[in-house]
Amino acid sequence: MVRNTAFLFFACCILFSCSKSSSPAGPGASQPAATYLVVLNNLAETISLVNTKDWSAAVNAVGTGQVPNDADTAGEFLYIVNSQSSTLIKYRKTSSGIAFEASLNLGSATNPFGLSCSNQKIYVSCFMSDELLCVITNPFSVSKRISIGKSPQGVLSHGGNIFVACTAFDNLTYDYGQGYVYVINAAGDSVTDSIKVGKNPQDLTLAGGKIHVSCTGDWGVTVNGRIYMIDPASLEVTDSILIEGTPSALCAAGGDSVYVAAGGWSGNGEIYLYRQSGEILRGPANPIIAPLGVMDVCYFNGKVYAACFAADSLAQIEGDSVTMTWSIGDGPQNVIVW
Repeated sequence: MVRNTAFLFFACCILFSCSKSSSPAGPGASQPAATYLVVLNNLAETISLVNTKDWSAAVNAVGTGQVPNDADTAGEFLYIVNSQSSTLIKYRKTSSGIAFEASLNLGSATNPFGLSCSNQKIYVSCFMSDELLCVITNPFSVSKRISIGKSPQGVLSHGGNIFVACTAFDNLTYDYGQGYVYVINAAGDSVTDSIKVGKNPQDLTLAGGKIHVSCTGDWGVTVNGRIYMIDPASLEVTDSILIEGTPSALCAAGGDSVYVAAGGWSGNGEIYLYRQSGEILRGPANPIIAPLGVMDVCYFNGKVYAACFAADSLAQIEGDSVTMTWSIGDGPQNVIVW
């Protein structure tokens, strides 16, 4: 995504979203009937909801902290991290939408970045303090601070392990060192392994029984994007795809398709698409066109939804085409299903 000055500002401010749990297990209870698309508006510092029954949008339905960066769900509860105010906020689904439940301060100079819910815990990566925080729900508090690799971002829970993408970002040189995925055993909340991947690993998702890791590179200056596949049993890299461009957030869709948020900061937004086998269907030369600045993608009921940061919109993608859009708030950068 070497696009323009505005984009480079967003990149340096660390405004990318990341992955969630590979299963819905986590701290929560049975849900009310409504299913929502939840959109974090990074600049407005709000949450917007799209009701999937009638596709109506509640724009800026509730406020967040400063610089909301990522979200995950656990039953009737929604958790978000705010990078600048260093807080984890808990919301509850109601019959009419969403209600604030509680806020937890995660400590100064932490820059909480990504999170994933797993078995009554919430795991939060902290970009500045090089930690993974384990948060319990009762009482709502940090139970453990785990030292991991440098500048962690995306977090994924799967198979009793927590996988964390560590970018090795140097805030003095604005360059990236060797990328790693750290593995934390959830039973003991301790580091058990670290796996070398490419430059600037940002996001992870589960697809076809493998952990897919989106390595963005250095925004195309010297290294383009590559997707790595990790076997969650052997904890070894089994394959990689040189998708090129600047891939960020990943979304496993129906069949063997994986969609990739790929920015697009001049002219049009871009989404890539590849098969789990490694075949690239839509890449930098022929991306799926979307509204400007695609920061995140999620899959629901046969369709893909894209948070388009620069266009202040949420887009519905069917096949290769945008079939619906919502004006959703200022700076949408994260979208999940709740």
